[in-house]
Amino acid sequence: MKNGFILISTISIIAILSILTLFINSLTISNALTISNFNDSIEQRIKIINYERFVINSLQNNSNQLRNLQFAEGEINYLVSQKFPTLSVKFYDLNSCLNLNSIVKPFRSLLVKNEDNYIYFENLLDSVGIDKLNSEEFIHRLVDYIDSDQLPEPLGAEDLFYVSDESYNLTVDTFITDKSQIIDLKILNYDDLHKIYDQICAIPTTENKFNINSLSIDNFLLFKALFTEITLDEMQQIIINKPQYGYLNAKSLIDLNPYLENKIDLEILIFKPEFLQISFKININNKDYYFFTVADLKNKNNQISIRTITK
Repeated sequence: MKNGFILISTISIIAILSILTLFINSLTISNALTISNFNDSIEQRIKIINYERFVINSLQNNSNQLRNLQFAEGEINYLVSQKFPTLSVKFYDLNSCLNLNSIVKPFRSLLVKNEDNYIYFENLLDSVGIDKLNSEEFIHRLVDYIDSDQLPEPLGAEDLFYVSDESYNLTVDTFITDKSQIIDLKILNYDDLHKIYDQICAIPTTENKFNINSLSIDNFLLFKALFTEITLDEMQQIIINKPQYGYLNAKSLIDLNPYLENKIDLEILIFKPEFLQISFKININNKDYYFFTVADLKNKNNQISIRTITK
């Protein structure tokens, strides 16, 4: 009986050691794969940054591409796929949405409310059916969140309000860097946020300009908020009359659409994007990674405003 007990104990120990060995080996293999994936990921991201430069330079040096982003996207994806088949690129024109930071303007060393742009926010929120009181409170909060004075709007709130409430996670007195930050203002409910979310964006400037060559049915409401005298039929006509590579300038736009001459503010109208979000999608070991770049196409020396990576 004693010998049998020793034999069973020995077998048990061997079995335990075998399981431990398998477990350690699996951890080693898993760690090795993780390290390999990480190293591969770093290498691929470096390649993306190099392609990022290629994409931006290509767009800046070819006005036709900028005036027709859909064509440019197809052309760039074809060129990239020749050397990098797991990478794809998508463009988002950030001059076809309402810039949240345009609610303020520089005044001496401060950022203060921009009265001229205020009406655009009112028009947009009204056009999507948001209650007027909620609309006003949202805009006032937005002003106070970004501006750098300490004078609250009638329905707004300045720094001390946010500091005193631990549930707020806001960096006040500065530009909004991502439109999702408006959720933290806690004024509009989910349904109201959804109504305006695709019509807004955040770019690092107080200017608000609209690229006429990116006019589409998706941003008709915003265009109407900016240019209130233009009808829906006239917007559709602008799209129908657009040349293959887009409108070249104001003369080109008016010549093809003479009814616009006294209806459109050319000061906020542009013909190619100045800020562009470039979305890179890459597949690494059967996992998709997304790399987002916001490029300032006016500035050739410091083109990248924001970079983010998500998995």
